[in-house]
Amino acid sequence: MRQHSRFVVYDGTATADFNSAVYETIGCRGVLLFLDVDSVSASDTLDIKLQAGFPGDALGGGENFFDIPGAAFVQATAAGQKMLVLYPGITELANVKVSIVLPSRWRVVFDLTEVGGGALSIAFRLWAEVLW
Repeated sequence: MRQHSRFVVYDGTATADFNSAVYETIGCRGVLLFLDVDSVSASDTLDIKLQAGFPGDALGGGENFFDIPGAAFVQATAAGQKMLVLYPGITELANVKVSIVLPSRWRVVFDLTEVGGGALSIAFRLWAEVLW
């Protein structure tokens, strides 16, 4: 039987860019990410991508992160739901499915952009389910 572990990456209203905690999922093969956007102010946008982390002693000090190729949601500009899957061997589909093994250390990057003026505010939730 395959193991699954579910957890909340973020649940709230964001007003600026931020990064999630660093997740350590040693032995994990993939992840399902579920995005539920409640509201987006004005014409603002939300971009979400995954990054792989590498310990500083391997690269010369401090933890370093690099974008995982293709591991990004379609830009969110309105309320709605989206899903992103990273798993080795699946048929790829841009911004939906990525054929790659999930790195043992990773994080999520949230980039909010104010487009229409006014206060930047995006209410959303992101859940993860890791697959072994």
